[in-house]
Amino acid sequence: MRKSISIVGLALLCSGTIGNTAVIGDVNGDDLVGLPEAINALKISAGMTGTVSEDVKVYNFLDYYYQDNAKYVYKETWFDDEYGTPIISFITRTSDIETVEGQPRYSIDWGNGIDYATVSGDTVSFTLFTETGWEDSIPQPPIPFGKTEMKVGDIIPSVYQWESDLKPQFRKYVFEAVENVTTPAGSFDNCLMITREIAGSQNLRVEYFAKSIGLVKRIYISYNYRSSRELVAADIDSTIQLGNEVTTCEGTFSKDGQTVGVLNIAYQDEGNGIYKGSLSADGDWYSNYEITSTDGTTFTCVNNNEGIQIQDCLSTSQGTFIDSWDGFEMYNYTIDLTCSQVGSN
Repeated sequence: MRKSISIVGLALLCSGTIGNTAVIGDVNGDDLVGLPEAINALKISAGMTGTVSEDVKVYNFLDYYYQDNAKYVYKETWFDDEYGTPIISFITRTSDIETVEGQPRYSIDWGNGIDYATVSGDTVSFTLFTETGWEDSIPQPPIPFGKTEMKVGDIIPSVYQWESDLKPQFRKYVFEAVENVTTPAGSFDNCLMITREIAGSQNLRVEYFAKSIGLVKRIYISYNYRSSRELVAADIDSTIQLGNEVTTCEGTFSKDGQTVGVLNIAYQDEGNGIYKGSLSADGDWYSNYEITSTDGTTFTCVNNNEGIQIQDCLSTSQGTFIDSWDGFEMYNYTIDLTCSQVGSN
């Protein structure tokens, strides 16, 4: 299941007197506070400088969105005040484009579910979210987040409901700027910088999309939770390979012949005979491990949430996996994996 995040607020990011500014919370002396300063603080924390672009060029968001027949590997670093230490993991996304009623529909597969985005006229909207073991979520009306003709400063608002008996939710996407971005997969010029706000959640997400590639960087921040996601490697329609090669494995883990859950693995050769990556097991409970190996087949796992180390917890050659629950008991599983390489050698 998706990790539950406690959102308290963004107030501390935008409060307090910084330097000699005239307005409380004004970081750069432009007499603006609130969301503009939050965005500025995020840009500073990400190592970016400069002012928002005044470019009036029109952009087709579809040129920058996830591409057809593509696979992406991201390095995600998140920090939760509850645990107090950064947690690093690799996550994969695959995307495909199909034609539905004469319009393109994008499917973004994140391993245990698929997000669907549909183009209607000049608007790109989320129309369906699926998740294994859960009922499908169909926002009514769809949630627009991009357009085929966009320029810096455009705001795309929406009001939607997940279910008829729930209160409406308010969301807006803002095309803030055009920025150059550097990630482990390389440097990308003229990326679309898109921010997202959801009313009542008091959090901020900033995403960067590169032309003909897709999402290359994401920054998320709330009061007690912060994360970044950077592109490490990608294969775009078998014609573009980005970043150093990453091995990804997807499949299931079973006990006594019964499938228990879904397994996702990604690791990279860091040189000197060391392989590092992450493993997520989504079944009766969710487990996330950092994994290390000296041969690329047998791994030692460290539970990200509990700090528990399990020697030889994963063997891709023997098809075995050992998981734990609260460190009290070990569970032995057999695994069925399909592995492939993403990126260039």
